[in-house]
Amino acid sequence: MKDTPLDQKHVCHVGISRGEDALRNLGETAHSFGFGGTGKFSNSGRFSNYGENFGVGDTIICAVDLENKHMASIGFSKNGKWLGIAKHFDAGPRGLGVVNSSIRKMQWESSLFPHVLLKNVI
Repeated sequence: MKDTPLDQKHVCHVGISRGEDALRNLGETAHSFGFGGTGKFSNSGRFSNYGENFGVGDTIICAVDLENKHMASIGFSKNGKWLGIAKHFDAGPRGLGVVNSSIRKMQWESSLFPHVLLKNVI
């Protein structure tokens, strides 16, 4: 896209999102979390510095901990190096609703899925 800044062309984002979220909105909704090749973490449309830039040839792993019931966490590693927890978030009934919640019994819309978003790639 011609209006995309040069440093954001051909960027990859990896993370998770709920099934109801639009595919093109990774990290831009309350129910999605993304780590981009520019070294930014995003959630609810807010971007913060996190980790390092990544690109072709790098291996990124997304780790989500839902064991801590209400305060779940998400973090990433790059080429085997743990970058730390990017965010703690409420996974319980008042947050994402994916643990200890009646919404959990719902269909795919309330489940978390791996999500990869490629920007400006043909």
